[in-house]
Amino acid sequence: MAMAEIMLKMDYQNGKLKEERTAITKRGSVDKLFYQSLTDGRFNLYDNLINVPKISAIPLVSPVSYSGLIAYKFKTISIVKKGNHNQITIRFRPGTISNATLTGELVIDDSAWIVLEARYALPKYHLPVFDFFEVYQQYEWVDDAAWMVSKKFYLLF
Repeated sequence: MAMAEIMLKMDYQNGKLKEERTAITKRGSVDKLFYQSLTDGRFNLYDNLINVPKISAIPLVSPVSYSGLIAYKFKTISIVKKGNHNQITIRFRPGTISNATLTGELVIDDSAWIVLEARYALPKYHLPVFDFFEVYQQYEWVDDAAWMVSKKFYLLF
């Protein structure tokens, strides 16, 4: 069994990505593990296509993209009142048989129309090595400037 825990700081500007690793813990032989660096691809829901070539050979359609409205079926799971805003949990799954879609849930703010949390799994048939790959992302308002991913976890086996 192999495991790698990596804590890092990422800077992204003008299409360029810089990764600064602040802590690394490795257990076992991690040579064969995929996706040990953010430079291997980006899990950005705000892009129309999620392109992570180390994990999936083809780009996947984001559920919050223009074409995602057609490619997915959405279902409201819960609505929670937070101050003047509502946080809506929405489950999404492929609308039809497709080879470029995800399955998961989003928590969005209904007033600002931003993603607060996302949990989604990649299709098993696109994973060359793993049986399961799930992404969890939490977004926060950073430096009074933009909503950005503040926490990200991957569950794979």
